[in-house]
Amino acid sequence: MIRARIFLPVLVPLIFLFSLLYHLQRSQWKTPKEWIPTAFEPPPCQDGLDWPDFPMISGKIMYARREIQVVPREGLQRASITKLDEPLLPMLQEVHSSERPNVQLRHCMNPLILDVPSWPQGIVNASHIIFGMSTPLDRLEDSTVYLERWLPFTGARLFVVVTGSDESWPDKSRMSELELKMRDLGMQVTLVEPLSKSDVGSQRYFSLTKVIYSNRDPNTQWIVWIDDDTFFPSMHTLVSMLSTYDSKNEYYIGGLSEDWWSVARYGMVQKSQNY
Repeated sequence: MIRARIFLPVLVPLIFLFSLLYHLQRSQWKTPKEWIPTAFEPPPCQDGLDWPDFPMISGKIMYARREIQVVPREGLQRASITKLDEPLLPMLQEVHSSERPNVQLRHCMNPLILDVPSWPQGIVNASHIIFGMSTPLDRLEDSTVYLERWLPFTGARLFVVVTGSDESWPDKSRMSELELKMRDLGMQVTLVEPLSKSDVGSQRYFSLTKVIYSNRDPNTQWIVWIDDDTFFPSMHTLVSMLSTYDSKNEYYIGGLSEDWWSVARYGMVQKSQNY
C-alpha cells in the first residue's frame, strides 16, 4: 500500500520520496505478486499522523494524507495518466512538530481504489542489461535495501564506481564487505574504485562507459545509467519496453531531469534516466 502525502510549500517532493522509501524499507524483498495485494477491503480511515515516519521535520507544516490502493485487473489497458473525477486529497491541515507523538487529523477520505493491469508472473530475465552507478560508499549502503526490491535474481549486472565520504578514496575492506552482502542478496554487483583520483562526479559517471564496455559479454544489449535512488517498480515492464527497440541500433532513451541547473551544467545526459 502506498500512502500519498503532501507537504507545502517546499517539502513536497522530498518528503513524499522519503515516505515511500521509508515504508519500502520496513519489509523484506518480495516479488510484486507478494507485496501488492490482489484483493482489497478498504481499511478504516486513519486519523493520526505518525511522526516517526518523518524524523527530520520540525516546525509547522501543512499536511494531508490519503491511501492509494492498486488492484490488478486481468486484460486491463491503462493510460499513462489517470484522470480522477474527485479530489485526490482532503483539505490541508496545519500541524506542528511540538504536537508529537500523535496528531489527530480533522480531514479524512476513504482510500482511492486504482485499477491497474495485472503483472507478469515469475522471475524476469534481464541478463542482457548492465546497470551503471556512481555514488559514495555510505549512500550505496543506504540504497541497498531499495535495490533489493527490484534487482535480485534478474540476471542483470550492476557496476558501481564508489568514493568515500567527502569525495575521499573508498575503503577497500568496506567495499569488499558491501559487495559480498549485496551478492548474498542475489544482486550481481561489482564495486570499483574511481579510474582516476582527479575525477569529479560527472567524470566518474562517464568513466562507467569504459568499465561496462570492458565487462560486456555476447549477451549484453543495453547499458543503463542510474542514480543511487533510482527505483524500478517492475523489471518486467523495463525489459518489455526495451524489447520494442532494436539493440543493434544506437539509442538514447530517457528523459531530462527536473533539475534545470544540472541539465545546464552537465548537459542532457547527466541527471536523467538513460539507456
